[in-house]
Amino acid sequence: MLNQQWLTTFIKLVEVGHFTHTAEQLFMTQPGVSQHIKKLEEQVGVALLYRVGKRFELTEAGIQLHQQALLWQQQQQQLLSQLAIDDVHVGECRVACSGSLALLLYPHLIDYQQPHKQLQISLEAAPNKRIIDNVLANQVELGIITQAVHIDELELTPLGQQALCVVMPKKYQDSAINIDQLMALGMVAHPDGMHYWQQIVNHYFNDKQAIASRCQLEAMLTN
Repeated sequence: MLNQQWLTTFIKLVEVGHFTHTAEQLFMTQPGVSQHIKKLEEQVGVALLYRVGKRFELTEAGIQLHQQALLWQQQQQQLLSQLAIDDVHVGECRVACSGSLALLLYPHLIDYQQPHKQLQISLEAAPNKRIIDNVLANQVELGIITQAVHIDELELTPLGQQALCVVMPKKYQDSAINIDQLMALGMVAHPDGMHYWQQIVNHYFNDKQAIASRCQLEAMLTN
């Protein structure tokens, strides 16, 4: 493989057309430039230029190497430019969140994706544990969860707060409900159900009632 430093000196020499001026532009000495060209000629095994006083003319091999060197230089610059670009509108973006939030986000994500044809957005509705596991496994880039977790591998950013609603039979709409009635109604079996239940009972009932109801529900789920 050709020495890149010698090749860069050769390209600059052909561009400038003068050894001393090339040395000045490369912050080198004139003998240093001559040494680079000599070593490059030794590496390729042929003469690259004819010296005419302080100037020079390229040999046929020198012309060919210069043309190829310019092409290599251009290809390298293009590659570096591509590596430096991270287009936010190109590629796949995988998102996971709760089912209710997915219903809210879906139309907006479709609208965002339509003008960006090279962007593919994948949206998954999942419980908190699955979302966390998928983020840790790099199966999704963004996970939106409804409870705080403390895991060193994760970075959490609060997005906002949303009211937690309790859906009950209509007959309870005008009366206060106690913990026993709430327990008797039960709740929908959901992976995050216990977390939401705890939010409700901690807010509306005392600690003793909250602990007792949790223990009772856990026993029911175990059985």
